[in-house]
Amino acid sequence: MWMSKLTQSFSKLFLWMSELVLWMSKLTQSFSKLFLWMSELVLWISELAQSFNKLFLWMSELVLWMSKLALSFSKLFLWMSKLVLWINGTV
Repeated sequence: MWMSKLTQSFSKLFLWMSELVLWMSKLTQSFSKLFLWMSELVLWISELAQSFNKLFLWMSELVLWMSKLALSFSKLFLWMSKLVLWINGTV
């Protein structure tokens, strides 16, 4: 009689432990999926930041090119002004 109750108690204990292990396994799997998702999110943010970095680099190069173009026009207008003054001075 008491052996039967003891066996039944151990059986319930092992069943409970099995359910606990199964629950812990599912929890571990959920955390694993969460960390994978977080890693993919960090990778996506990193790629986005890299794209913005490339965009800002391109914009900086464009501004530099426009600055050089403006300087060239400024030199051209200065040269044309000197030419006009020279022409007016010689006429």
